[in-house]
Amino acid sequence: MEEKYNLVTQELLLAGYTEEHYPDYVRLPGGVFGKSPLENIYGGFEYTQDFLSRKAFRTGCGLYVQASNCISDMDYMGVSWCYENDNVLIHCPYMKNSCEQNDPLLMEMMCDFHLCACHITGDYKYANSVEYLEELAAEEEKAAYQEFEHSHKGRICRNHMHYCREQKTWEFSYDPLVCVHSCHSEGYCPVRGRDLTREKGNVFYDVRVSTIRKDGTLFDGEKQVLIIRGRKLLKKQISMDICKAIVSLGAEHIYQKEWQNTYSVRALADPNLMIEILNVRALKRNKRDDNHELLDRIEGTRIVYETDQEKEIKRQKQERKKIKLVNLQRKLVTHGFEGLQDSEKRLLQKKLNAEQLEELNLQHREYVQRKHENQYQQMTLFAAENEGEDGNE
Repeated sequence: MEEKYNLVTQELLLAGYTEEHYPDYVRLPGGVFGKSPLENIYGGFEYTQDFLSRKAFRTGCGLYVQASNCISDMDYMGVSWCYENDNVLIHCPYMKNSCEQNDPLLMEMMCDFHLCACHITGDYKYANSVEYLEELAAEEEKAAYQEFEHSHKGRICRNHMHYCREQKTWEFSYDPLVCVHSCHSEGYCPVRGRDLTREKGNVFYDVRVSTIRKDGTLFDGEKQVLIIRGRKLLKKQISMDICKAIVSLGAEHIYQKEWQNTYSVRALADPNLMIEILNVRALKRNKRDDNHELLDRIEGTRIVYETDQEKEIKRQKQERKKIKLVNLQRKLVTHGFEGLQDSEKRLLQKKLNAEQLEELNLQHREYVQRKHENQYQQMTLFAAENEGEDGNE
């Protein structure tokens, strides 16, 4: 039997089943890449969900586990670990780094992922199952959390907590950046033991970008410095309590964000490129410091503001839209409304009113009429020239 098929498919084919005739506990999945439906990415037949829901699996150490808690369709070490090959995987509830009763091919992965191979079995005993151990672990985790919360007098937040299952202990590490994404950044804060201030703002900072000039001119090798002022860290305003807490973290996390998102790619072409995060602050809105800006300009530093850049980008975008609309109007005049693509029609109908569209259609009809008249005149002149040449002959 061909090894490209999984074990279930091989057994069924040996028993005389075909791709047209097969038992009801298997099905033909998608992902076909060959002529036969059995030539698919799953290796042939696949167990139905109804069949799997009525079956259980067992680890090498004797633990039972339901199919819903198993990991299937994983390729590793040249083996397809799946239900159909009777080697489905689970995460070891004991989190062992090594186990003699496990499949030897999984030993290298146990330290990082604690994966354990299981085999299908006929019975299921909850008292000796993975589900039972998970329930006990969940109760221990809940009890440990309540104890930790009591010892800290409730001044903790679940969003900043981490549970170590091996040591069965909770750890609390406050990170205000988590509040930005996980909380509403308003209302009662259990860490502070009070409501967050209703005053909202953002975290602003400046970016100092420096490099060496490389243009082959007299100024080649000269240091160039650009300062981008008033960059915003957050997409929206949040409570000033959270903003001030973010400022207290320092500038390192902002540096990593700026470098990875923007400047790391530029540095590939410019090894001298360096950035520095300056003046991290929590404000309702950013203010311009004209005196500081004047001093920097005197020292030869170029200053730009984030708001000015955003306005310029917005202006350029609007300008491109205007040019696109003008070109589309010209196309309507020369090709007619029916000669446009559906997306172009929708754009014109959205941007122009009925009177403007009618005016453009009128210009199109006039354009077509002039075009026909010019063609007629050219044909008349051509015919007259031919008659003159014939008369001379």
